[in-house]
Amino acid sequence: MEDNSEIILFGRPAKQGRWGFVFLGFFINLFMGSNFSWSIFRKPLESAFQIGSTLSGLPYTLFFACFVSNMLISSRFFAQRYSPKIVFITGTFLIGIGWIASSFGTNIGWITVTYGFIAGSGAGIAYGVPIAVTSRWFPGKTGLALGLTLAGYGLSPVLVAPAANALITLYGFQTAFLVIGTAAFFCLLLCSIPLRFPPEEFTKRYAAKHHDTHDNIETKLTPSLLKTERRFQGLYFGYFIAALSGPMAIGIASPAGQELIGLSAASAAAFLPLFAVSNGFGRTMFGWLSDAITPPYASAISFFLILLACIGMALAGTGDLFIFLISFCFFWMTMGGWIAMAPSITSSFFGRRHQTENYGLVFTAYGFGGIIGILLSGAIKDLLGSYRMVFYPMGVLAIIGIFVSFAMSRRSTAKGTKAA
Repeated sequence: MEDNSEIILFGRPAKQGRWGFVFLGFFINLFMGSNFSWSIFRKPLESAFQIGSTLSGLPYTLFFACFVSNMLISSRFFAQRYSPKIVFITGTFLIGIGWIASSFGTNIGWITVTYGFIAGSGAGIAYGVPIAVTSRWFPGKTGLALGLTLAGYGLSPVLVAPAANALITLYGFQTAFLVIGTAAFFCLLLCSIPLRFPPEEFTKRYAAKHHDTHDNIETKLTPSLLKTERRFQGLYFGYFIAALSGPMAIGIASPAGQELIGLSAASAAAFLPLFAVSNGFGRTMFGWLSDAITPPYASAISFFLILLACIGMALAGTGDLFIFLISFCFFWMTMGGWIAMAPSITSSFFGRRHQTENYGLVFTAYGFGGIIGILLSGAIKDLLGSYRMVFYPMGVLAIIGIFVSFAMSRRSTAKGTKAA
């Protein structure tokens, strides 16, 4: 049996050294979040290939689909058979190949395959690894640790977007793909070196010290059994609503600002870094809240903020810049919050033994919700003539989400009482 006091991580005893995995995960997500900057590439691609916005969006659409599907595949098959380092390196190679191969693209079809399929698949395979590693090393309170780990993904556009824009302006989009892809590949490969799970005894001892009984309650809940759980259905539906509302609002931030508030295109784009910071902050804040007041109550607060933002944008008029900024900061913040809360809730409700597999299944709610939300916002604008109309159904979904959150809280309490 391994003595936990002898475990040294990043030159420190395990209790302190494990925070190294949190900061490592932050930097990993900082590089992996480069796909958030795809909008920077769209206009140059449209100009170079003489295509419209629909075709220039294809690589990112396929990237998103491959990201979600490979996240599920990786968690169900690869993660249970290979070490986290091997899984992450596999994803890193695909990310690097996809970005670098895109620099040789002479048509949108090539870039759709290289960036959308290859890089998207690699991102899906690698994405869950830092989440799983952090969860295992923090068996007591995972929310804050996961929030900090995932904050890098939300903050990535603040750094990558200006760099990509500068490279495209000076050297063209091919060079931008090559430089960003090469930098991401080597940095992610370097970050993969320390990745590992803790000894099982460490997890058991630390969970016992913090009176964490989740692993003793439902350690045998595999994905096949999970689907019949009421709490899983509530979590999945809640995550779906959040993912539906988040990308729906995020995707229309600039055009809604121009139409409803009267902003110029340049002014609307200038606020995107602020929204990205809000997204990163939301991952940390809601991760902490899920530890402090339990995940269901934290999710209820997120839906309440979405509701306030919807009301604000439904009533906003020309010149209401403050309402616009607060509302979209709420939208971006809560979307980031759910990305941090969902793995924590999965671990809290259903145990850690199958956490990687179970979260892969839960994560599909993000994929379905995101794709439907992006398509739905455009359809509502085309049918009803204004982006203002998008916020009414979003507000209704937020109200439903509040009730779903409280329902999850009651079921969680009932399960805990029964287990005790």
